[in-house]
Amino acid sequence: MIGLKGVTKSIVEVRNPDSPYFERIVFYLKPNLQGIPSRAIQSEVRSFARAEQPVRNPMKVWVCRIVQALVWSGIGAIIVLLW
Repeated sequence: MIGLKGVTKSIVEVRNPDSPYFERIVFYLKPNLQGIPSRAIQSEVRSFARAEQPVRNPMKVWVCRIVQALVWSGIGAIIVLLW
């Protein structure tokens, strides 16, 4: 359900979005937006509310894991040498 409400600010509140994490999403409209059709606002709100998380680059994830493994291996080697 999308509703416009507010006294001094225009607010769009989306209740029960399709998310397992959020109960509601609140959008505050810019004050200089006058005369924008509500259909355009609803379309924009839906696109933001349903936007998916950005997909991480698998190569970047792989490189980060290799670097982490090398760092932890280096830390382990230093501990063994100092022991």
